[in-house]
Amino acid sequence: MDQATCIFFDGISGSGKSATSQLIYLDLRRKGVDVRWYYEHAAPHPIVSSQEIESALRENLPPQHAAQLALERVAAFVQQQKNSGRVYLFESCLYQMFAGCLFRMDQSEDAIHRAVRRFEEGFAPLAPALVYFYQPDVGAALRRIAEKRGEGFDQYLLDQFSQTPYGKARNISTFDALIGAYVEFRRITDALYEASPFQKISIDTAPGDWQAVLNALSQFISNTGYLGPAPPARPLADYAGEYQETQTGHRWSLAADETGLVFDDAHRMKALPCDGDVFLLESAPIELQFEVGQNGRIASLRCEGSVLNEPLVGTVWNKVK
Repeated sequence: MDQATCIFFDGISGSGKSATSQLIYLDLRRKGVDVRWYYEHAAPHPIVSSQEIESALRENLPPQHAAQLALERVAAFVQQQKNSGRVYLFESCLYQMFAGCLFRMDQSEDAIHRAVRRFEEGFAPLAPALVYFYQPDVGAALRRIAEKRGEGFDQYLLDQFSQTPYGKARNISTFDALIGAYVEFRRITDALYEASPFQKISIDTAPGDWQAVLNALSQFISNTGYLGPAPPARPLADYAGEYQETQTGHRWSLAADETGLVFDDAHRMKALPCDGDVFLLESAPIELQFEVGQNGRIASLRCEGSVLNEPLVGTVWNKVK
């Protein structure tokens, strides 16, 4: 691939966008690239604000208003960054957020195609690239992500979608009906991908061979093999232990094993090394900033990040074991 300044990771929910774009971000950092990663719910987001989208859907604002606001931000962003030398990774920005907003506003397929074409034309000066994650069975992907995110997430998705203009017009009231809407949207994004002028790669992530996916993406993006995150500043065992939140008294247990540093609970979320004693929470822009005490050992960790409605941000956890 020719050098791209902006790389878009997109596809349906549950296809692996967040986890994979984060790992590519850490891989590029390790290779010395000046790179920024924008999670879909980043706050602030330079192009598409998820909070503004939800507000537009809730208040039934004109679709043209929501699209125009994003397109104006595209123009401003491109003007500011075209000579920055940075690489920007956007997760879910183009299809799930921008086109998805118009779809949920019950816009026609032609209207969605026209708006996306203007979006793509706006980014053209940055030699953009598109990574499109494809899963043949949309229903299986949605059920898998609902199971992973816990009890009630399927109802949360349904409640959100059922109140949109698209959901109301079609009486989306069951999870099967919701799957049908996602199937229709995936048909539209398939067509958008085929028509996209961006440098692009489509990857079927259903087999779950993430190492093969990361290797393919690394070759596509940087023409090099995948290295992954840089090693942490000290052995993983130094970070392992039990931590207690200073305000609530809640406790975390971190373990170091052959897979890395993980939260020792049912979800087994990973903490990925980012920079020195700073790790990232898997699939999210939440920094775990480990702090060293007077004895030279890890004494606490602080959670920071630029993400909407995240209660972890700003919390401090003291190491108690």
